[in-house]
Amino acid sequence: PQPPLGVRHAYCKLALFDFANGAWSKRSDCRRLFPPLAEMIRFYGVGGDGQEAMPGAQLGQPLQVAVTNGQQPVNNARVRFRLVPQNAAGQLTGASGGGKSVDVTAGANGVYSCTWQLGPTVQNQRVEAFLVE
Repeated sequence: PQPPLGVRHAYCKLALFDFANGAWSKRSDCRRLFPPLAEMIRFYGVGGDGQEAMPGAQLGQPLQVAVTNGQQPVNNARVRFRLVPQNAAGQLTGASGGGKSVDVTAGANGVYSCTWQLGPTVQNQRVEAFLVE
């Protein structure tokens, strides 16, 4: 069989309206609204997860996250890396210092990183990273 010929028509609901007492009133807006491109900040992991090391050792690769605005890197954001739970043993080190929590404010090509020395106990250890507004 051949595909249909002619103009392809596509439809999309924009809104639902009611007509009552001789007047129109909007019931709902059906459009999928999205933020302006200037507000589409993305934050995601790019490296360092899933590593293994002996307790007390420093991981071989830094923990890395990226911040982008659309497809452009954001180099002036503030990313916080923190041990979970916050009283966990271990040490994070970033460009501005070290501790159980470290803020990284300079990212090359939108990538922010810190190193992690594991705590001395044998257990699963975690770090969370988030964008600080």
